[in-house]
Amino acid sequence: MGVSGTDGVMRKSEFGEVVEGAWRSFGRAAALGSAVTPAVPILFFGDVDAYLGSRLRVVTVGLNPSSREFPADDPFQRFPLAEGIDRAVRSASTRDANWALSRRTRSEMADSCCFVQFPHPGAEYRPGSSGGRAWNTLSAAHARKFMQLSGEWIDTDGHTASGDLWAWGEWEPQSRLLRRLDGPEARGYPQHLWHPYYVIPDGGYRGLHNTDPFIFGERFLYSNCKQPTSPRLRSLGRGSVVAFGSSKKGRWVLDTVLVVAGFVDYQQTAVRSALAGSVPETFLDVTGGPLAANSQHGKCGPALEELTGCGGGRRSRNGSDTALRLYWGATPQDPVHGMFSFFPAMPAGRAEGFPRPGVELPECYFTESLRQGHKQSCGLAGETVALLWDSLAEQVDAAGLVLGTRAALPLAL
Repeated sequence: MGVSGTDGVMRKSEFGEVVEGAWRSFGRAAALGSAVTPAVPILFFGDVDAYLGSRLRVVTVGLNPSSREFPADDPFQRFPLAEGIDRAVRSASTRDANWALSRRTRSEMADSCCFVQFPHPGAEYRPGSSGGRAWNTLSAAHARKFMQLSGEWIDTDGHTASGDLWAWGEWEPQSRLLRRLDGPEARGYPQHLWHPYYVIPDGGYRGLHNTDPFIFGERFLYSNCKQPTSPRLRSLGRGSVVAFGSSKKGRWVLDTVLVVAGFVDYQQTAVRSALAGSVPETFLDVTGGPLAANSQHGKCGPALEELTGCGGGRRSRNGSDTALRLYWGATPQDPVHGMFSFFPAMPAGRAEGFPRPGVELPECYFTESLRQGHKQSCGLAGETVALLWDSLAEQVDAAGLVLGTRAALPLAL
């Protein structure tokens, strides 16, 4: 595909010429006896205006559509705006077809019911030289902590209980080591039990990690990680499910499931003023503070410099004015399609703790070896997402664990 621009970027007029040529070829092929009718050439999946307006372009070279996408009884179900122009190979029709394809992509990227497999670093934190853990800094990667929390859970019989529980999760501020555990590390058992707390730093939050997802308080929160480089993570609709976990020794282990109940968009640099009164003060201290202070240099937030993100990948350049989205999770008292947010847990007391449960789902939604980025399936029916959520909950139950539904907010000291 030739381009005439001196910088090698295809111009809008050149793009139009390519499209017109494709339609002419399609028109000639339509006379063949082997041609399928009705049909239109599907030249791309994407937003043409966004593509032509961007200097970073990724092109899908080939696509083999399935009969499920284009069934015989309704071949235009994915592109209804293109129906009726399949035999009209004219300039106006090609423009209409291109617009229909672009609009389909825009509608799929609008707030959509999605299932997201979200990998994050799965290593376990080790005690520092003092025996505890200081606030984790941007010079080190995120990791998981096995924590003792006060909270609530739903057991295998569907009964709700409360008290002290143990669970894996993310907590980047300080922690006190309660004791060492003796489960086999090679089988994924935790080696340390932590009590989370935090001290607001005297020198500010510059250079400190934020905690995301945030499983503490009345509702789980997911606010920023990987959102700057993925617009689709900023457009999840109500009823979407985000499964957070890590690939460990060929298995994907689960630590948090957030079911989207609602959301609000905000600017990273104004996170405290934008979200004050809507989220716990603890969240503003341990997530909002580092997020705002590291708007130019932080990880898991917009950055002007290329830095390693929370999933280990390289980040493209994004301004700190990128709008992020805070999602709050459904609860057993306020479920969405019968779903609620949870984390695998156990009542406190077992000597060795538990390894994070390995989970499996159909390959079209889930990849066990996924370590970076994320895998996102959107435009799903609520019933489909609910079935995937059911499977995750059942696999946690089969591992002998309970569904943690609330954890008390760690205290500020």
